[in-house]
Amino acid sequence: MALDYFTTLVSSVDAERFFPSGRLMINCIRHQMSSGTFQSQMAIGSWFCTPLLPHLSTLNGWPGSTHQKPCPSKHPITWWLCTRNVPDPTGPDCSASTWDHSTSTSERHTERSGVLADNGESRSVPEIFGAPWRWETIIDGLPFIAIGYHQFRFCDSFEFEGMLFIDRCFVLFSPWGNLIIPLLRAAAISSTIATVIASSNTVRDEYQSWPPDPFNPSSPSPTSVRPDRPRIIAPAYKWEVLPSIIQTNPYLHKWNNTIFGDAQKYYDQPVKSYFVDGGNGVLDIAREIKMRVKAWAYVYRITKDTKWVDRTWIELQNAAGNGTSPFGDPGNNWYTAHFLDVAEFTSAFAIGYDWMYDAWNPHQRDSIMWSIINLGLQWGVKSYNDQNSHWNFGWWQNVNGNWNCVCNAGLTLGALAVIGDDPTGTAETMLSLTVPNSKKNCVLAPSSDGTWSETPNYWYFGTTAHSEMSSALLTATGNTYDLVDPKFAMTALYHMHVSAPTGQFDYGDTGPNKFSTTANSMMFYGSYFKEPRYLLFQRDRVDVGEPWSMFWYDPSVRGAFWNDMPFDHYFDDDLDQWAAMRSNWADSHALYVAMKAGKHVGHQTHGDLDAGTFVLDAMGQRWAGELGNGDYLSEGYFSSEGQDSHRWLYYRKRTEGQNTLVVNNDNQNVWAQPTVKYDSTGDRQGLDYDYIPGTNSTAFFVTDLTGTYNGQRIKRGVRLINGRKQVLLQDDLLDVTQSVEWRMHTNATIAIENGGQTAMLTLGGQTMQVQLLNPGAGVGFSIKDAVRAPTDPALPPNQADQPNPGVKVLCVSLAPGKTQSLQVLFSPQWPGMSSDSLSSRGAENLGGAPGLAIVGEHPGEFGVALGSARGVVPSARRAIRTRRVAMRRLPKTEYSRALKGF
Repeated sequence: MALDYFTTLVSSVDAERFFPSGRLMINCIRHQMSSGTFQSQMAIGSWFCTPLLPHLSTLNGWPGSTHQKPCPSKHPITWWLCTRNVPDPTGPDCSASTWDHSTSTSERHTERSGVLADNGESRSVPEIFGAPWRWETIIDGLPFIAIGYHQFRFCDSFEFEGMLFIDRCFVLFSPWGNLIIPLLRAAAISSTIATVIASSNTVRDEYQSWPPDPFNPSSPSPTSVRPDRPRIIAPAYKWEVLPSIIQTNPYLHKWNNTIFGDAQKYYDQPVKSYFVDGGNGVLDIAREIKMRVKAWAYVYRITKDTKWVDRTWIELQNAAGNGTSPFGDPGNNWYTAHFLDVAEFTSAFAIGYDWMYDAWNPHQRDSIMWSIINLGLQWGVKSYNDQNSHWNFGWWQNVNGNWNCVCNAGLTLGALAVIGDDPTGTAETMLSLTVPNSKKNCVLAPSSDGTWSETPNYWYFGTTAHSEMSSALLTATGNTYDLVDPKFAMTALYHMHVSAPTGQFDYGDTGPNKFSTTANSMMFYGSYFKEPRYLLFQRDRVDVGEPWSMFWYDPSVRGAFWNDMPFDHYFDDDLDQWAAMRSNWADSHALYVAMKAGKHVGHQTHGDLDAGTFVLDAMGQRWAGELGNGDYLSEGYFSSEGQDSHRWLYYRKRTEGQNTLVVNNDNQNVWAQPTVKYDSTGDRQGLDYDYIPGTNSTAFFVTDLTGTYNGQRIKRGVRLINGRKQVLLQDDLLDVTQSVEWRMHTNATIAIENGGQTAMLTLGGQTMQVQLLNPGAGVGFSIKDAVRAPTDPALPPNQADQPNPGVKVLCVSLAPGKTQSLQVLFSPQWPGMSSDSLSSRGAENLGGAPGLAIVGEHPGEFGVALGSARGVVPSARRAIRTRRVAMRRLPKTEYSRALKGF
């Protein structure tokens, strides 16, 4: 008897998000049986009857014809991919499809299809149609893509001689350049997708898990390694089951395809040439070679095709200085003057040596091993044990940041790769140095609250290296030796909250292009700390598809990362002191505000003089943004974090280059320690992707900047109001005797209205209204260029600031000698709402979180002003609703008609 089995997978772009281009990929696994009726059909349900189908019909290798049926009430689009033995004359002709059937009992244990068909008897069983079918198309130039949910039905399941079988397809849509929208929502909307079990026979689904590691030493040591290869990050037992997991898990399937595509792209490119890029050395070259070797070694292990081994050999020989063209100075080919380069080259060679160990002939294996020892490890040992070398290129051993993590990680991977083969003992010596040094330094890179002590962008460098080193030690030796400190569980949470709808809260230096790093450390931390949220968050990012994710991801996780996720978080370490607040985790058009205070020292000279700075996202645009790093080769840029450092002469590092207050046309005090008050109503997003916060949902962050401004009594606070639809920013000044300028950097076009009381910002087709509430006489908005003030101290000789094209500064100037409160209201013009709906009234009680006054001097101003702002938008919940929400009340047949109003 057939068991009714219905599974709904969701792979949707949010109902308001228009992505004009992207990749749609459909992966199907088919089963057939030798006798009986078999049917398989998949329907795509969408709110539109026309835009998607013409493009789907261009799918490469599509079997049979396509057919568009009329739009029924329940499923506006029904597109039958294929039916078999189904009396449906309106359906497509599936006769062109070829079906295989095998009676070989040796085939019964295949897991390529996700079916484990093993009942202990010899007889025919349904088999898959070769490898899973895959269709792919590039969608370009559409005004919208798949608005609403894509609904995938598997309309039939069946039993065959006591075994249950189903048909399963996975659909992935990847909008180009999107960092936020998940690519697949299979487990996001439905908290559980059933695993079907019939008798003792299991139909394996996409939640297949890794088997346990058979290597479990009772007394692990960094110099005692597992007996089999590979040993670094991806041990043999995972490679054995990886192909079956790839076929059953849509995420790993997609990432696998990405890696294969990258490998071929790299294969077709010439070997990398040696080029010293100023202060960056040959780091980019080292990282490009590492990316190549990772991809080639991965594809080799999947396919066993030795063409990837041959191409890797050519690349490694060239990078070791054994090619036809010179590659660096003989014996110092990997540029010790910039030791990150040595580390990354060593890491690349280690991966190639270990992952392709069985493919190298003795000559090749020895050659790669000696390159690792002579060009990498021996220089590493010198950097520790030789005083002159330590002074010249081993200084990173005493810093808590990405340099320590990257350098120690590369040397550790190199040592783990050759230990046991190395006749010199260098590998053992290296491990005795890197592991304890990392515990003293790299482990301290995240603060106690998880904030990366450098910047959010350098988090990528540091955590990638830390995860590589920790994972390699764990797989090769069975332990991490306390390198995975609990702070790294918190730094994964930090990455989630510092990630905004349009990018990141990117304060401080953003650094060089981090093309070779990803956030896949989230995968490692999520698996290590058994926190599925981190894996679920990262698996839908555009940077996820590379070899590390294939082994750090736990394919058994399910659910939505945002389910029960608090909207707000305060990171309270004195070094950092910042908070993030938002209206939705899964909506790329959500409102997001982050503000920081904290110390200006202790950030490895990557910070700014920016206490009180903030960013603001809404409607898919960044309205208040950061400028990022300056020119790293500028004189004195990394000289120190002291008050007189040349670093603070450059606009992007000065206080005037931030979204905060400038007092007396001067920089903030680098030695100050602000105090902070934070609170939130504690709202959490549920499983609903389109969650709308309640009217009283709010959060606030207030910092006392008196010390930051050398005794001028100033407090700054920000609060979300009206159900997290608007933002109120307030600065309280008490008897301030110096001039104050309020500054906000934006890419928006600014129009000043209402006698300077209102600024209308337009960006990306959206509008933001910015209002001054109850300003004093003569107080109004003005617009300035993002350049140094004429009164700023001179730059070092022959130095220039970086231009900031397309950036304007919205300013408000306040006269000295007054006690005053500057209240700035940000009102995104959400769809369905106009500026006429707004009111500048602030006399009603908000009724939300407590007031914002910091305990201490001039109390009450924040409590009065921010605690009385409810009246800013009348009938907030109803008036601010987007048309999408309103349209949900319409019959589905009316949905597309209503959408035309967009």
